[in-house]
Amino acid sequence: MSQSESEPASTTLTATCQCKNFNIPLIYSNNTLPLQRSLCLCADCRRISGTSGGISYIPLPPDVQPVVTHLAAYRSSARITRYFCPQCGAHVLAFVHDIGQWRVSTGILDRTEGVVMWLGCKFVEGTRDGGIGVWMKEIADADGKRRELEHVLGQDGPGAQVVDANWRPSPVKRNTDGAWENDRLRAECHCGGVRFYITRPTAESRKAKSTYSDLIVPISTGPAENPKNEPWFLRDNESKYLAGTCACESCRRNLGFEVQTWAFIPRVNVVDASGQPIAPGAVFGTLTRYRSKDNVERSFCSVCGATVFWNGDWRLDVVDVSTGLFDEVEGARCEGWLDWWTGRVSFKEDAVSTDLIECLENGLKKWGEEQRQ
Repeated sequence: MSQSESEPASTTLTATCQCKNFNIPLIYSNNTLPLQRSLCLCADCRRISGTSGGISYIPLPPDVQPVVTHLAAYRSSARITRYFCPQCGAHVLAFVHDIGQWRVSTGILDRTEGVVMWLGCKFVEGTRDGGIGVWMKEIADADGKRRELEHVLGQDGPGAQVVDANWRPSPVKRNTDGAWENDRLRAECHCGGVRFYITRPTAESRKAKSTYSDLIVPISTGPAENPKNEPWFLRDNESKYLAGTCACESCRRNLGFEVQTWAFIPRVNVVDASGQPIAPGAVFGTLTRYRSKDNVERSFCSVCGATVFWNGDWRLDVVDVSTGLFDEVEGARCEGWLDWWTGRVSFKEDAVSTDLIECLENGLKKWGEEQRQ
């Protein structure tokens, strides 16, 4: 028997959200793989998902017609309707109306190696500062060969305008209509049903108590206790907040995509329009809550599905906030407010798209070194 005859003709995957309300097998013919895909960094996708880490879908096998009656639908544009789980908030499907094609979110797949070939980032102009594209530069394919990722303005494909990974638009002038303010940062989902603000660190911010994040002290290495109550979440002379990237399975399956981006904010600095701190467990606007573990609560918009908050019962003073919701007038990385951790991707050992996460972590480390020079 020849090697080609012994190789399977197809690859079977499973797509599953965190709560397993959405769970379907998918069989792809191997002669169609890998599927080439870019991470979309546009402003719409950031606010629909909540992440600044890019989103991606691949076409469903042509013989699969998904059942969507148990899913929440959101028409994000004339071209696309997105579907998310109403229980855990995971984005799972998208239907592209003009071509009649169903697509599945790559973050809920149990495997992407050999299935997805990552090309780079698209709609980079929507970030205003390059977004995570500045970290996504070189990737190793399944055969071990390394190649540079491409960054494009607008849609990828033939004729796309390729730009340098460090691309920047023209300088942004400060908004004078009240949409942007120096002393607070607006956060809002795509449908506008969830809106709140982040205020600048104060003496009260420093009083917040929290164990260390896995970003700083990997859980796999032992307890992340913080006996001296160091305010690790305050950075740059305590003028900014720590932000980081996460690849844990729980975040991936609750989000629907590979990379969740969090900012670690003391609760006293997460406020409503009147400036009052938002209390733990509070429900406002279209926000809904989901217990992903016994001691972990996640929040998302019940209309557009945007991931909003992560809350640990043992860490009530500090809340994780999705950075994709932040006003990007100065750039999607919001560097005037956030200091990004470059030492590692949190829970990288849980990643399914190991090539993508390795690319991200290597880029973060190199970028961090350049920033310190």
